[in-house]
Amino acid sequence: MAEKRHLVAGNWKMNMLRADALGLAGALAARAKGHSLGCDVLVCPPATVLTAVAGVIAGSAVALGGQDCAPAEKGAFTGDISAEMLRDDSVYMADKMKHAGVDVTLEIWPKVFHVWQIMADILPEGRRAMEKIVTFARTRLAQ
Repeated sequence: MAEKRHLVAGNWKMNMLRADALGLAGALAARAKGHSLGCDVLVCPPATVLTAVAGVIAGSAVALGGQDCAPAEKGAFTGDISAEMLRDDSVYMADKMKHAGVDVTLEIWPKVFHVWQIMADILPEGRRAMEKIVTFARTRLAQ
């Protein structure tokens, strides 16, 4: 079995303009270069700087992710990103990690909203998701 690796992810929320985002991404990429980090690093900047950050971290050990999505699959929703677009990247990253020998579990729950898992007391899907999360955490912590 492949060595267990942890993922350190940073969701930048609605912070940083282009110059700050590029500076931070560049510093992270430079720091990761030539070092054995012992973990995977993922940054999730705002959509306005995704492409620019992708260019700065290209070829480094820092991966890129999305942080938010619209409830619609597609359409004229200015400024929104669909779950389908983020799912496409999630599947790509999961496949890439699997090919690198990483034990990956990707859960895709269609038609649910952001952080729906915390509604386990009123949503059956939330309850099932929380049960899976607890089982996953207990299994990993026991290893």
